[in-house]
Amino acid sequence: GGVVEQDLRAEEVTDLQDLDFDNMTWEIECTSELLKKLSCRDVPQQMKTKTVKVIRQLGNGEWTQSLQKPLKHLNCPIKLYEAKLDKGARMLWELAVDFSPRYSEKPEAIFESELSSHPQERVTGRVYSEIIRIWDIILDHNKLNHALDMICSSYDRGQNCILRKKLKGITKAVLTSNLNVQKRIPLIFVECVDWKQRKEKVSEYFPAASAVETEYNIMKFHSFSTNMALNILSNLESRVEYPFRVGELEYAIIDLVPKPLEAIILIGRSGTGKTTCCLYRLWKCFQVYWEKTQVGNPWLVRQVWHKRKTGPVEDGEKEAAMIDGRTGNSDSEEEDSEFVGQSCDSDQNGIAFDGCCSELTNGHGDMLENPGDADKLEHLHQVFVTK
Repeated sequence: GGVVEQDLRAEEVTDLQDLDFDNMTWEIECTSELLKKLSCRDVPQQMKTKTVKVIRQLGNGEWTQSLQKPLKHLNCPIKLYEAKLDKGARMLWELAVDFSPRYSEKPEAIFESELSSHPQERVTGRVYSEIIRIWDIILDHNKLNHALDMICSSYDRGQNCILRKKLKGITKAVLTSNLNVQKRIPLIFVECVDWKQRKEKVSEYFPAASAVETEYNIMKFHSFSTNMALNILSNLESRVEYPFRVGELEYAIIDLVPKPLEAIILIGRSGTGKTTCCLYRLWKCFQVYWEKTQVGNPWLVRQVWHKRKTGPVEDGEKEAAMIDGRTGNSDSEEEDSEFVGQSCDSDQNGIAFDGCCSELTNGHGDMLENPGDADKLEHLHQVFVTK
């Protein structure tokens, strides 16, 4: 009997490893507290596997009765549920609403609408959806009330946040029942700017805030990803940090591809997310480049720097400099050096690489066929400079 049970558990893990958590019916986010518990040695591996299986079921919209027991008599109107993990353990999750990059338009549309003076245009491109927000897993039933108090506190403090929006639904609930399984599809919303003139009831969006009374910031949640699930299943012992979800403006800045390509100047007070946007742009650039680049074959035109001469330039040297692509200007002594050539986000000889790495054109083949041109290309090199 023990051997059969062990084989079944191994089969479950193999089945889960074939799953894509990044493209499920529902977007799923979780707290740092949940990730901390799922990486803790004190939590049995069987419990971790069961938790990931439950998250998979919820993400696919397969909501059985044991996975969506409503928690009643709470101190706030939060839509909180518990999913049964075993006889005493429970997973606490919320049917929440948040900004959805998946359903929203391109960042350029969001960013342009933000600068509009017309209220109706300011909401263009931003789409919100129902999501599954996993708060915690409770292994000891005696600790349930404390966990519920903390969740309700976060919800209540979020209601006092200035980042509030009125939302109107653009899809109706889709429910299909098969025996004890209820198939659920997330509702989709857009911001409602004329909500005062509307007779029907509109939903309200606000982020969850920190439950700590001395803190005045919104909570950070992490998207539950495939890599996260595999790390949990493989019982990874090393400490892993996962990126947290960002709001609509941060998303627009991180994914923004200006056309024509140009530098971005991001201004904001301390703690508003400037560094986060810069680092996430760097990471997105890195990720897309190496996903689309074959190992050993660089795609970017090598950057060339030339020393600018500060003294008088003879006619012969000036002519040579012009041929070489430089200009010898005896009157310019403002800088010690200048940049000559193409940057990473330029387009030369069919190689294009935009500021956020969303496009890599495929015109580099001819260049690579000529061995003499190989030294003109290089891989992506990134630098983040801060004070």
